[in-house]
Amino acid sequence: MEIVQKIYTENDLDAIIVMPTQFPAFLSTDAQKIGMSPIAARLAIYWQFPSGTLPVAIVKEDEQKFEEKLFNDIFTKEINDTMKGSEGMPMGLEIIGKPFNDEKVLAIMKILEEKFKFKESVEFPTYA
Repeated sequence: MEIVQKIYTENDLDAIIVMPTQFPAFLSTDAQKIGMSPIAARLAIYWQFPSGTLPVAIVKEDEQKFEEKLFNDIFTKEINDTMKGSEGMPMGLEIIGKPFNDEKVLAIMKILEEKFKFKESVEFPTYA
């Protein structure tokens, strides 16, 4: 964690922005299969830094696949299976701030939310 804090300080960073996963939100039935895959979403938990995620896009029809060029392991297969039928599922960003800078994380999230206009760009299903 000290190394990470040093990176923030030396580069005068308020936060970093990462994709929490390399795949979209997944169904709860898939969590047992891919929930332990190595993903960036755990960084803030490991570092105990404030963070937040927000949706910024949805999976399009031609994006329902996961390509892993470095590893071809059990997670690659499971993620590919999960990606089938993922059209319309949200993709997000995670903002990870420095310790005790929760307000800055929230401010950055607000700026990104206004820029991406996710709510205005997605047609949400209605249920009777």
